[in-house]
Amino acid sequence: MRAVFQQELSEVQTRLVDLAKAARIIMQKASTAFLTSDVSLADEALALTDANEERALDLDELVIKILATQSPVARDLRILVSALRMSASIERWVHLLPTLQPSPATATQVPPSQIRFAEPLRKWQGSI
Repeated sequence: MRAVFQQELSEVQTRLVDLAKAARIIMQKASTAFLTSDVSLADEALALTDANEERALDLDELVIKILATQSPVARDLRILVSALRMSASIERWVHLLPTLQPSPATATQVPPSQIRFAEPLRKWQGSI
């Protein structure tokens, strides 16, 4: 029974890392689309967002199942609760991306109302 529990915990950690990696790719695509006014890249990032949302929901369901069936305590409980919180945060980050999506009308430049986001995004892209 304990081996199954450890395997499930490992699965939670693996899925959380995969979720974060996918979110990073989505954020890179979305910020590049914003900075270059690339509508097709923005659409690609939005399409990936839906798949990542499914991953987050699957992770949350797995954590809830483990909580219900294994009754973890102490360290294991903290790991599972942390995974739920991180999953929600990652999902929230990715849901902010439509605010960066360029419209066809502004596809030639960063919209003036969003210029203040451009420099931090360029710095962020250079750091990853």
